[in-house]
Amino acid sequence: GAYGLADKGSSDTRIALLTGVHRKDVRRLRETTPTVAPSCPTVSVAASVVARWISEPRFLNADQTTRALARTPRRGNLGEPDFTTLVAEVSRDVGARAVLDELARLGVVTLQDDGYVALNATAFVPHEGQSELFHFLGTSVSDHLGAAVHNLAPDRRAPLMLDQSAFSQDLSAEQAAQLQLQARRLWSGVLQQFLQTATVAEQRSEGAQGPKHRIRFGVYFHDTLQPEPVTVQSSAAVPKKNKRKSAP
Repeated sequence: GAYGLADKGSSDTRIALLTGVHRKDVRRLRETTPTVAPSCPTVSVAASVVARWISEPRFLNADQTTRALARTPRRGNLGEPDFTTLVAEVSRDVGARAVLDELARLGVVTLQDDGYVALNATAFVPHEGQSELFHFLGTSVSDHLGAAVHNLAPDRRAPLMLDQSAFSQDLSAEQAAQLQLQARRLWSGVLQQFLQTATVAEQRSEGAQGPKHRIRFGVYFHDTLQPEPVTVQSSAAVPKKNKRKSAP
């Protein structure tokens, strides 16, 4: 959740206490000018292709699952959406073959024998490619920390950014696994709805004047063992000595 700092300045010491980051590191981070991380063009286009695939109604079945797409218009039926068209709607700079090869290499899609391409997941989650995993980890963590820094800033003028979580404890391994499955199901639906809304917003903003914004909306699930409770053994009660002297 958000810290209640509306009426309190956020000194380096206060931020260090709230976050656990050393005060010297807090000062260094606050004084450092942020730089733009290097991008991976093909990976970025591939992620955008998957995002459009799972959100654009033309690429979905009646039950909102993703359709398998013909690799090219010639391989599919007349009027049917295809993978080449999908990529062209996202980017003209990277070819459909390069994007397909990248998605296949990362294990995100399956190339079927009938010439169709099937999406293996409801999000861009590389199963291979360590550098790509680190790339998305870096961008996600960077934006998450950026939201936290914004919320803690002493001179913040804009509203608090969304930064909330829910937790549960004292669970069995099976219960934790069930909750993770539930979280994945919920995220799948939310992701699809959010991307559909974002796609419409992007289309409406094309050609609009003024500064442009970039947003990120994400979710995570963390499961770990709880530490064993520490039981304090009470020492046996020692009877107090009778201070009264006995009569002779």
